[in-house]
Amino acid sequence: MNGNVRKLALLMVTVVAPLLLAACATTSTSAPQALQGQYIGGGVSTCLFAVCGFDADNVPRVPSGPNGGWGTGAWSIGSNSHSFVMTLEQDGTGTVSEDMRTVVLNNTSPTIPWPSFGQGKDTHKITYTVGPDGTFVMKDVPGTFKWESVSPKAGQAFVFTGVSNIGYVSPDGNVITMVNNGGTMTFLPPMYICPAPMEPKPEAQHECTGTFILYKRHP
Repeated sequence: MNGNVRKLALLMVTVVAPLLLAACATTSTSAPQALQGQYIGGGVSTCLFAVCGFDADNVPRVPSGPNGGWGTGAWSIGSNSHSFVMTLEQDGTGTVSEDMRTVVLNNTSPTIPWPSFGQGKDTHKITYTVGPDGTFVMKDVPGTFKWESVSPKAGQAFVFTGVSNIGYVSPDGNVITMVNNGGTMTFLPPMYICPAPMEPKPEAQHECTGTFILYKRHP
């Protein structure tokens, strides 16, 4: 009798223990520390664009010279929809390809002095990190983020720097959610919209609020 009990107990340890370990593994809240593969998705954003940059109070800077009559500074607000393909490597690098459509809701910018809409595209390199709690931080590689207009002004371009997104990765690594910020913009070719004596001539800046969801593409 005692021998059968011991055999039964040994069988339970042999069979049940691996199942408990497997359950703990699948319910763990720790996210993968390195990701690899292609993620697709999209989202929406609203951006405030300041032609002459922002002042210390986050208000579009008033330009000097004859255009000082702009009052609160040259600015525009855009509502944007984004479609992303993001490819991540395990070494913390990756690439992003994006198609974007935008509607300019309000505009006092001399570059587009009327309500407008259009579309653009970009492909750029990124770096990323994943924290122990699943925090996902993505940053552009300086000099690689070139946004190009498809319409209405095909070929007009901006170079962005300092753009970053922050969000979370699901525990299984299949879903990434992000919110984004803005960054500095440089016109190509250079456009000196803010007249002297404002020196050095500031680069345009934009700040955004947006949410993006990307899903891992499986073979």
